[in-house]
Amino acid sequence: MAAVSVATTVLLFVTVSLAYEDMERAMLHLVFADEESFFLAHLDSHGSRLEAAGLQAVFIAEGSSERVPPLFAGLKPPYKGELQIDDRSYLVHVERERNGTLYLAKDVTHFERREAMFRGVLFAVAVAALLFGLLLSRLTADRVTRPLSRLATAIGKLTSDRRTDASASFPTDFTEVELREIARAFSRYLEELERFMARERRLVSMASHELRTPVSVIAGALDVIEKRGAPCGEATDRALRRIRVAADEMREQINAILTLSRTRTTNAESEVDMAGLCTSVIADLGDAGLATDRIIWSPPAGSLMIKADPTLAKMLVRNLVLNALQHAQTGEIALILTAEALTVSDHGPGLSPNHKALLGSAPAKHARAEGGLGLYLVTLIAERLGLLLTIQESPGQPGTTIAISW
Repeated sequence: MAAVSVATTVLLFVTVSLAYEDMERAMLHLVFADEESFFLAHLDSHGSRLEAAGLQAVFIAEGSSERVPPLFAGLKPPYKGELQIDDRSYLVHVERERNGTLYLAKDVTHFERREAMFRGVLFAVAVAALLFGLLLSRLTADRVTRPLSRLATAIGKLTSDRRTDASASFPTDFTEVELREIARAFSRYLEELERFMARERRLVSMASHELRTPVSVIAGALDVIEKRGAPCGEATDRALRRIRVAADEMREQINAILTLSRTRTTNAESEVDMAGLCTSVIADLGDAGLATDRIIWSPPAGSLMIKADPTLAKMLVRNLVLNALQHAQTGEIALILTAEALTVSDHGPGLSPNHKALLGSAPAKHARAEGGLGLYLVTLIAERLGLLLTIQESPGQPGTTIAISW
């Protein structure tokens, strides 16, 4: 809007200046032509010279020894133009008339001064109009953009971890009818969304707590059987180990779901030793009877600390390693920890398209959740901790590499 005001003012100034100058020149030439006609009509009665009312007229016949006045020195007919001599301005006309040369000069100094004054006044008016236009455009722009900025700021402050009622605190008191309707519709949407999210959190919390009871019963029964120490046979022992692994996995997943369903108040400022955490996870999985001897793990010298929630970090590493052990039935599993990332590589059949969709930063809307809870929890935990999850697969070669970067 400011640019439009500037362009309009400049265009108006140039147009008026050109129109005034053209009108002034036309009037001067008309007056000049009248005085030329008058002088030529009375040439004999006035002689060859006339000076009156700022007009100088001289007629020099051919072959005459009369000298050309200094004002016209060096001018050859035909000539029409404006001369500046000292502080005076003259409109000069030199042409051949009646076997001689006619020299006419009109003093237009007064007109030039009036023109300069007019341009000065016009420039002052243009500047004033420009400043007024800029001020008006600024006030108008502020009046239009201030409510929009307020609405945009309110929307920008909305996050999924708000502890307050977003719909109640969302502004709807706009004076503009259109913005008020938009704000009210958005507030109603937030209210519906908050009710839906509250129902989902309650459902997840209730389901998780209810699932903990049978898992605890299973784990308690396994503890009783193990304490008895009665020989059950190799097949029974393998079955019991599988039950223990399944119970532990279910317990960890329930804990992860409960943690992720809560408000984002994880202890992200805590420091976690990733080297010690990986060693601990491998030991826990080995105690549960999994074939951790297939894991190639060389912990780095010393500790490697990152800022993350300890509980979520452990869930993340456990799900990554457990997924590799379960889906790659044979072959080695490489666990590599560097200062930038944790990488888990296996030689299994690779991830299915459904698993890849669940592991994406924005999982597909129609991706099936069948058999992918552990990997989906990896995605959610990485997102919660602010970590980058990437998948690498070599075409035509078995195996998958999943990297968690920080």
